[in-house]
Amino acid sequence: MKLPLTCLCFAAIALFAAPAESATHTVRSTRDSGAGSLRQILFRARAGDTIVLRFRGTLELRSELVLNKNLTLRGVPAGRSRISGGDVTRILRVTEGVAATLEGLLFEEGLVEGDEEEVGAAILNEGTLTAQNCTLSDNYSYYAGGAIFNRGELVLERCQVFRNSSELGGGVYNLGSLQITYSNLSGNRASSVGGALYSLGDLNLDTCLVSENYADGAGGIATGGVAVITASAVVRNGTTSPVGAIANWGELLVSNSTVSGNRSDAIGGIGNSGQLTLRNSTISDNYGTNSIGGIESNGTLTMGNTIVAGNRIQPGGDEESIFDIQGEITSLGHNLIGDSTGASGLVESDLRDLTARLGPLQDNGGPTPTQAPLAWSPVIDGGDNALVDSSLTTDQRGNGFSRVVEGNGYGNSTVDIGAVEYQGVDLALTKKATGRAALGTRVTYTLTVRNLGLETAEGVVITDELTGGARFLSASTTQGTLVTPPVGVSGSIKANVGALAPGDSARVQITVRVVARPPLSNTAYVEMASFDVNVENDVDTVVLRR
Repeated sequence: MKLPLTCLCFAAIALFAAPAESATHTVRSTRDSGAGSLRQILFRARAGDTIVLRFRGTLELRSELVLNKNLTLRGVPAGRSRISGGDVTRILRVTEGVAATLEGLLFEEGLVEGDEEEVGAAILNEGTLTAQNCTLSDNYSYYAGGAIFNRGELVLERCQVFRNSSELGGGVYNLGSLQITYSNLSGNRASSVGGALYSLGDLNLDTCLVSENYADGAGGIATGGVAVITASAVVRNGTTSPVGAIANWGELLVSNSTVSGNRSDAIGGIGNSGQLTLRNSTISDNYGTNSIGGIESNGTLTMGNTIVAGNRIQPGGDEESIFDIQGEITSLGHNLIGDSTGASGLVESDLRDLTARLGPLQDNGGPTPTQAPLAWSPVIDGGDNALVDSSLTTDQRGNGFSRVVEGNGYGNSTVDIGAVEYQGVDLALTKKATGRAALGTRVTYTLTVRNLGLETAEGVVITDELTGGARFLSASTTQGTLVTPPVGVSGSIKANVGALAPGDSARVQITVRVVARPPLSNTAYVEMASFDVNVENDVDTVVLRR
């Protein structure tokens, strides 16, 4: 039987017809079900569609939402639309084989209880999921993944994960592939291990803050898989035992990062029974009450360009307590170990039993807190450029903070030891005069010094040399103290300004009486305890010709 030509044409059109274009759906309702609800739109949307959440307030769920097709969920404006589990249900499940994106959403008060299969109170990801600018808070999972349980591929970018809790992985539990960038994991709690994060899969943590998390074991991060921590701060986490900051029994690389201010009854900083590599990192000011302040390694520990110093234990603790590091090291050289008592394997280029001269843990620029070297610290230009990966162009702080800077005035551009590169100080002095240089008149000089560098200038002193043509009358300073000659006498005037933070300035005004015919020349200069990267702008002269 032959088909009519018109039938064949229609069949050809149907065969080669373009797929339906993706659509955008808008949710304005906070109802859990029914017309216009997010649940209904998720059911009706096609793969590739975008769902925009524009409602104000909170959408409270009675059962979990399921993403079983490739969709984008976007909160507009970001951070206004809240989705809550109401402390009765998980919020979202992403099924296997699905590629989905979440943008600008808040997930809170998700709850899963029961057996070990009930995990991930805010999100259970079994597919491929990217979450950007999302906040996950106050979620609770009885067993694992207070906020997120991942057994697929997960990317968290610029997300906030805080105040979540579980037995394992108070914030996140990972069995799959997990990448976290520019994110904050803080205030999470695990009743067992991994206050912020527990990972047995692949983990990449880049430019993140992991802070103030708590667990009965491994207050910050617990990892038994393959993990890389770069340009991040693991700080102020706590546990009763055994490890305050990071517990590793897998393969872990820590690069360009700070581990500081963590506390434990046993090991304050890092406990390692796997393979641990430290490069250009700072492990300092951690506190182990009775055992080890910094690092204990029973596995393989490789280190280069790294500071392990200033860690502490409780006064009068165990006789075998160690301040900084316990274990055998494969040294790549150029480390600074504050107390090398428990360390073996150090090489000639390692600095040992020295004070690192670091500032406190604070905001020194960049997205995460750091401990910056103070002027003339032994870590400045103390590293080895050969140990710096070619992709590592900045220190932990990121853009604007070069990784290799000449910092001690010896003419060599050499990387510093630790996570922070001393960027140098550039003081600039300018001088202006008001008044006429006629016999018997008064002239006022205004001297302004400004710190153009990226580091704090210490011990700043401004000196003005009055020549015989001018006699001192008075002086004032906006900062510090003055040393002046007697009134009516020429000589040196010194302003002991003290410290100047980056971008700060100080001003000194000096009034003199002219006692000689013009021209009247006056020179001032600035000095400091730190190395100045540009001395050409440290001196200024004013000449009054009439």
